[in-house]
Amino acid sequence: MGPAIIPSMFQMFEQAHEASRRRKGELGIGLSVARSLIATHGGTIEASGDGPRRGSRFIINPAPV
Repeated sequence: MGPAIIPSMFQMFEQAHEASRRRKGELGIGLSVARSLIATHGGTIEASGDGPRRGSRFIINPAPV
């Protein structure tokens, strides 16, 4: 995923390639749910990527115990 997509990827039903994903039955809720669960427990999630087909990185920072 490219840097331009990252800000919207944590929104419910958002997908990078919406038309092709809808045919496969994917809803686009995974990252939104993940962010909500992590935030509920006091943590954060960050994403970065260098562009399409170049891999993506997700960093989960849990709340201190």
